[in-house]
Amino acid sequence: MPTVTTSSHRRGPYAKTASRINGILDAAVELFAVNGYRSTTMKDIAEKAGISQPGLLHHFPSKADVLVALLRRREERALIRAEESEDLPPVDRILTVVRDVEDNRTLIALHCVLTAEATSPDHPAHEFFKTRYHRIQERATASFRHLLEQGLLKPGTDPARLARTMVAVIDGLHVQWLLAPESVDITAELRAFLSDHIVNA
Repeated sequence: MPTVTTSSHRRGPYAKTASRINGILDAAVELFAVNGYRSTTMKDIAEKAGISQPGLLHHFPSKADVLVALLRRREERALIRAEESEDLPPVDRILTVVRDVEDNRTLIALHCVLTAEATSPDHPAHEFFKTRYHRIQERATASFRHLLEQGLLKPGTDPARLARTMVAVIDGLHVQWLLAPESVDITAELRAFLSDHIVNA
C-alpha cells in the first residue's frame, strides 16, 4: 500500500509526489463522504483530484488502496493528537481528539458513511474498523481502569462498559450533529456524559 507523507521538509519530486497523493486523498474524502465508497469510481476520484486516470493508477492501483491510505492518514493524525494531549487531564485528552474533527462536516460524514458500509464483511474497510474499534475500546478501558484505581471513577462504574458506551455516544453525537449542527455541541455533550462518571471531570 502507498505510504502517505505530509512532511514539509521534502523537496523536489518527493514533495510533488506527497502533494499529489494528498490531493488524491482529499478528493476521495469528499467523494466517499457524500457518495459512499461503493458508489464512488476511480474516474470520479481522478476528476475530483484534477488528474488523469492513469495518473491516479500510478499512485493507487485500486479504489481499495485509496480507501486504506486515507484511513491510515486519518488514524495517524488522531494518534498525533493523542500523543500531544498525554499530559492533560483524562477528559481533556479524550476531548482533544474529538475536537480535532469537530465542525469538519466532511470528516464526520466520512466516518459515519464508511463505518455503516464497513459493517458488511466484504467491505475493504471491514477489518480496519473492527481493529480500530477494538483498539479504541481497549485503550479507553485501560484509561478508565487506571482512574478507577485512583478513585477517580464514580462508584459502580465499570471501565469496559464505560469505554463501549463512550464510543457509542461519540458516534451518535456525530450523526445528530450532521442532521442538526446548530443544535448539537459535540464537545459539551461528551464532557457532560463523562462528568457523570469521572470525579472532578
